[in-house]
Amino acid sequence: DMQHFYYGHYYAALAAWHAGGEYWEQWYPAVRDLLLDQQNVDGSWSDHWIGREYATAMSLLVLQTPNNLLPIFER
Repeated sequence: DMQHFYYGHYYAALAAWHAGGEYWEQWYPAVRDLLLDQQNVDGSWSDHWIGREYATAMSLLVLQTPNNLLPIFER
């Protein structure tokens, strides 16, 4: 269901990051490439249901997961 695309990937990022190892190594490159392929030329992402700001924020949170910048991503 595309209506929950960004929401789902955000929580999948949390799960994959905390699982670590092979889960993370397989999941992150795939979602990274998927999100970057969907990025608009102005740097944003689009979401038909909620809006561009939401889609962009959620995409950036997913893409920033490996940087350990948010307390929720600490192990």
